[in-house]
Amino acid sequence: MSSPVLSDLARFHASSPALQLSNASVWNSVQTAVIKVFQGGGLQANELYTLNESIRWLLRTELGSFITEYFQDQLLNKGLTYILEKIQLHNDENHLQALSEMWVRFFTDILPTLQAIFYPVQGQELTVRQMALLGFRNMVLLKLPVENMFQGSSYPPPITQMLLILQGIHEPNGPTQEYFQLERLVDMVVSPYLSNYLYMNPDDSSSGGLVEAARLIVEVPLLTATGRKLSVIFFEVISSVRLSYYEDREILQLKGTNTWEVRRKKFSGL
Repeated sequence: MSSPVLSDLARFHASSPALQLSNASVWNSVQTAVIKVFQGGGLQANELYTLNESIRWLLRTELGSFITEYFQDQLLNKGLTYILEKIQLHNDENHLQALSEMWVRFFTDILPTLQAIFYPVQGQELTVRQMALLGFRNMVLLKLPVENMFQGSSYPPPITQMLLILQGIHEPNGPTQEYFQLERLVDMVVSPYLSNYLYMNPDDSSSGGLVEAARLIVEVPLLTATGRKLSVIFFEVISSVRLSYYEDREILQLKGTNTWEVRRKKFSGL
């Protein structure tokens, strides 16, 4: 079912015209407050309490079941598009610094305020925080020329923080292509880094031409006969997708199972 727009509110609540107008006015006040937060404005005294009560009111109407969807598909979309456009105003060489500064404002100011405004809303699968962070990943970070931006040898600390925080947010139905894109960026910036999902080469003979995503089960440190340290990492295959390849690992499928044994090619000393 598609999200309602403000002009459609009346048909969701068959009551008096005055009450219909009241519901539309409430939605308008919530929308205005959210967009103002994204644009750098703050809430007035007692405005948070008023917004919480407004949302509680709407949750008791037939419109209540649409609030989470509307927040995710409409309000977040508008607010994050504004953030993306602000970053894109900068020259290409300044995109990374602009992203860093915008992330700090989003994470320290916008995100907590959104959580406070929509505190009465209990998402069925994702929290308001998770929806907002996934939105930032998909509608801001991955809309930028990230492959070019992440080619340097050093990065502003907020960029590393951003990638690690976003890397910890998962969709309820399993990893998406956007998550795999994010993991590639984390691997470029954070070292050492062991991804949650394995990236395999479609031309690698050990995979039989299949490209699989695999979830980390356990990493077991072992000592070889020569005394070298070796990490044996077990992954469970979860889906077929086209991904990249980590050249420092050799991959062997355990016979008769859907589990892969992954051995690092680079060894550390004793």
